[in-house]
Amino acid sequence: MKRTLLALLLPLLIAPLARAEIGTRDAILTDRADRPLTLRFFYPTTAREGAVMIGDNPALTGVRAIPGAPIVPGPAPLVIFSHGSGGNLTNQAWLAAALAERGMIAVSLNHPGTTTRDNGPPGSAALWERPADIRRVIDAVLQAGNGILPSGGQVAPDRIALIGHSLGGFTALWSLGARFDLARFEADCRTPASPAPCRIAKLYHLGKTAEAPALLAADQREPRLRAAVALDPGLARAFSPGSLMRVETPLLLIPATAPNPEMPPAAETGYLAAHLPPANHRVEPLAGAAHFSFLPECKPGGAALIAADDPDDAIICRDGPGGDRADLHRRTIGLVADFLEKSGF
Repeated sequence: MKRTLLALLLPLLIAPLARAEIGTRDAILTDRADRPLTLRFFYPTTAREGAVMIGDNPALTGVRAIPGAPIVPGPAPLVIFSHGSGGNLTNQAWLAAALAERGMIAVSLNHPGTTTRDNGPPGSAALWERPADIRRVIDAVLQAGNGILPSGGQVAPDRIALIGHSLGGFTALWSLGARFDLARFEADCRTPASPAPCRIAKLYHLGKTAEAPALLAADQREPRLRAAVALDPGLARAFSPGSLMRVETPLLLIPATAPNPEMPPAAETGYLAAHLPPANHRVEPLAGAAHFSFLPECKPGGAALIAADDPDDAIICRDGPGGDRADLHRRTIGLVADFLEKSGF
């Protein structure tokens, strides 16, 4: 009997698992005429045909999804993605799609003023709009019948997370209640311990308008967030140590480990880890990762194509010593999925 049962089960045990299909749709959030937000959703679907590559181009690899596919009905966790300086909603699509395969609704957005082809003043000076963007997205997806989610889609209001890379990681910390201290940041930049964020702040005209100090210092905490992930965050030293100690939401920090004199991991993630409550955060350094390893995989010849347009941008295809981007992405997906599962997602 046992031998017969084993014979029946063996093909199932050794057969490769079928890849779950995911749907995708784009939307524009127009609740503010002065700041429309472009959104891209990935979500579990019951459809099985019609998948195409989304966000694919000659240099960078996209993800496979079915445009306009029906969404699996019923409440699902929501994960919001915030891109880095000059980035866009395609940057972490590889991670968003992986979470959608696991039953979550993932949505990425473009932050006006700090996104691709719109990255500088005057929009960038209003950096406080980034956490406001996150609040607007949450408001929109929780409002039934507004056409933002696919028909039948529903977000579980008690399972909302935020994932950000670089300046997006900063946005995540800000949204958890860390407080921007402009005077501290300006003094720190006279050192400077982390040159790249100071250079970006200067490029963005950060703090240079009359209203900026008060708006930067305002409490940006979003209480509906139940978890957050910061992928090699930047600008972290702008947060006051006292406010970091009061962050209660579970947080996963995944720093790159490649040497980076422009944004040393010890000066950014190390600063956060030294001041966040030990019980509420995890630090999982990603061996072999550089700062831009959290962007899509580069195709063969992709770096050369990017360099032809802008030589400085070829760095986005470089990983750290011994790093392989496909493997780095697999490990990141594993870390994030495990963290979210343990956080109740």
